[in-house]
Amino acid sequence: MLLAENEKGQVVSALAKQSSSTRRSRYRCLACHQIVILRAGPHKRAHFAHLRKEACEAYTEGETPEHLLGKQLLKEWCQEQGLSYQLEAYLPDLQQRPDLLIEGHYAIEFQCSPISLEMLLKRTENYKKYGYEVFWMVGEKFFLHSRLPRSTQAFFYYYLRLGYALWELDVHKQQLRLQFHIEHLRRNKKTHYLTKIWQKEKCDLSLKEVLQFPKCAKYFHRRYFSIVEQQRIHYREIVHGLIKKEKKYGILQAYFYQNRQNVRELPAHYYGLCPDFLFMKTDCLIWQVSLWVHWQKSQTVRLHVHTTTEFLLQEIKKGKLEIIQFPNCNLRNLVEDFVRVYLDYLVDCFLLAQLNPHFFYFTSWGEMQKKEPFNQLNNRKILKNTKQLSRIPRKNMIL
Repeated sequence: MLLAENEKGQVVSALAKQSSSTRRSRYRCLACHQIVILRAGPHKRAHFAHLRKEACEAYTEGETPEHLLGKQLLKEWCQEQGLSYQLEAYLPDLQQRPDLLIEGHYAIEFQCSPISLEMLLKRTENYKKYGYEVFWMVGEKFFLHSRLPRSTQAFFYYYLRLGYALWELDVHKQQLRLQFHIEHLRRNKKTHYLTKIWQKEKCDLSLKEVLQFPKCAKYFHRRYFSIVEQQRIHYREIVHGLIKKEKKYGILQAYFYQNRQNVRELPAHYYGLCPDFLFMKTDCLIWQVSLWVHWQKSQTVRLHVHTTTEFLLQEIKKGKLEIIQFPNCNLRNLVEDFVRVYLDYLVDCFLLAQLNPHFFYFTSWGEMQKKEPFNQLNNRKILKNTKQLSRIPRKNMIL
């Protein structure tokens, strides 16, 4: 931490010039009032540290050099722009201490070390409960690469205009980055994303304005995936998984067997949907089957984005479909995103037609119910040159 209380009850900064007498002074934590010590040296950035970390409820992580540099970078950014801020402001109602609090509303947490999903969820919900808008910025350990571990995904946001996004604070390059329109193709082991960079020394926007960027961004971006290629890759992956007797595919096979189906003999469109929907714990094939069974039972001809989203949310509530929690994402938005992508995908497969941004209808209901094996399905030739479109914003909006 960078702030502490001295013997006179004054708040002092570890970054201030220190005299020999200052170094010998006794300091206390602003949150728990336990004794803290001033650590500084020729190769160590000055900071205060608890004698016992577990003594402080507001203590979150060790003061790594990167974490200290990040807090100083954010502090200087606000200072230079005349922005009202508090460094390490202790919030007694929450018993939490964000690294930076801007204008008493925007809580910034700079995370450089691992944190459990439960703790991340608890802290995020606590901020929201008391009306704070929290921004989790990640350090180098969690920067986006081709592989996408769960530890990085936990910090994802979902914005209607930008899709999945991640805030990265690079203390060495003195820049804040927003990675957005993030899409992962597990089958290809690739992660696609766009990057927006704000360089501290060259940025004309205040830090507050930067944080508001996702709400007013005017980005149009399209990404295309070959439907037949994705079908082929996914189908081969399932077959190989069954041959190797991998647990995941054994569970999948058992599910379809109970429903009198064979996971290797589904209509081709089941296998081609991409990219991965990161919030899904239950396999995406089962999500698709749930929708088709629902549509068949209801004998519906027209599909509405809202009612389809509501059906899936109810299935999640009943425990029939499992999800992975994303602390900074609204579940309804994630499910609606899947619905829009899936219905658009079925249009690309010539199975649906679109009336407007919210309504779709079946082109041929009888064709939908065919159970021909994948390798014999005649629409593969039709789809040979067809691409699945992924775009932001997902739905039409006035920009």
